[in-house]
Amino acid sequence: MDRLGYSRFIAQGGDWGSFISTFIAALAPEKCAGLHLNMWMVNPPWWSVPQLMIGRFFPDLVIRKDDQDKIQPFEKVIGKLLFAEAGYSHIQATRPYTVAHGLTDSPAGLAAYIAEKFYAWGDCRGDIYKAFTKDQIAMNIMIYWATNTISSSVNLYKETSNDPVVGEILKNTIEVPTGLIEFE
Repeated sequence: MDRLGYSRFIAQGGDWGSFISTFIAALAPEKCAGLHLNMWMVNPPWWSVPQLMIGRFFPDLVIRKDDQDKIQPFEKVIGKLLFAEAGYSHIQATRPYTVAHGLTDSPAGLAAYIAEKFYAWGDCRGDIYKAFTKDQIAMNIMIYWATNTISSSVNLYKETSNDPVVGEILKNTIEVPTGLIEFE
């Protein structure tokens, strides 16, 4: 931002941009006047995972009776996030080149891979064209195909999943004013 002539700015991000914007706010709080995220994450304490697992089977041990109906069922949240929607993330973080070579070599494979993400993550209600036009989907696919960048896009998951610097930055408390939005 210095090269653009801005001494103060606001950072906004979603998806990978949420990581980048969070890093900016953590590393340059004197320049970042605020942070806005439409995909956000928290760094929960280590004991929260066992607590969630125990709470699944014995909710009275970890959650007050009055609050139990306010918490979404464990299976719905964890099942959807970890099992139904996170498979791509796992393979891209552990074996990115397996996916990258196939997607780089096959326009049909690339189209299927990206279109499936649009369908799974968009507000499609059973029909992808309720949320996106054919031109929007085709343009997204063509950007990856014409620039040959699906491989670097996929590899980003592996690069960041094992980087100790990323973990250290995420431990920082964000001190700048922060706004969050969540879409259903």
